[in-house]
Amino acid sequence: MGFLDKLKRDMKYKVRSKTGATTSRATRDREAKKLGRKFLKGLKKGLMSRKLKMKHIDNWEEIKEKFEKEADDPEKTVFFYLIGVLEYITGDKKQGEPMITLTVKANMMQKDPVSPSGLKLPQSGEGYFVQHMLESPNIVKSFVGGNPDNNYEVDKEELVMHLVGKKVKRNFAVIDIQSGGKDFYSRVKLQKNKYGIWKLYETSSIATGVQEVTEDKDDF
Repeated sequence: MGFLDKLKRDMKYKVRSKTGATTSRATRDREAKKLGRKFLKGLKKGLMSRKLKMKHIDNWEEIKEKFEKEADDPEKTVFFYLIGVLEYITGDKKQGEPMITLTVKANMMQKDPVSPSGLKLPQSGEGYFVQHMLESPNIVKSFVGGNPDNNYEVDKEELVMHLVGKKVKRNFAVIDIQSGGKDFYSRVKLQKNKYGIWKLYETSSIATGVQEVTEDKDDF
């Protein structure tokens, strides 16, 4: 029996287990299609999954230079965003804030002539998400190597971002990244500007909460 035959057999067994032997054939067929779509979606995510690695950057000039060279790839824009947030939260806010604004669409930021990027975070929208992560630092750490088992510690010499999905259509892109502290992936959206640089415009799913560290789970 080949792999596909075994897969079909297992699907039939799962459908019968879920619906019962007396369920109509039409109902079983519908359930089989649902399971099939779910399986293919999971398989696609598994095949797509890969790691991107980058050393942490803690200053504006360096990230600006790298961003202008590498942000023709939406994956890199997402990684640079995470690095900017990490610097803002765990390092120097004055360096981190312009780093973040570099990666997000300018019309979503506020103008600031003092900032090296000419922009600053607004109080709402992106500014609100970053503030939330400032209050819960493990969120951003979970996207670059941290997880509940290692107390959300990250190696700034080798940050790791897990990419699990990517879809690009003309000037728009959807990137799915996996947090080490969440069960589900986080989806972000980007748009390419006239210079061929990808900028983020939807990051809210990154800022959602993560699991508590393992050593704290039994602390009651």
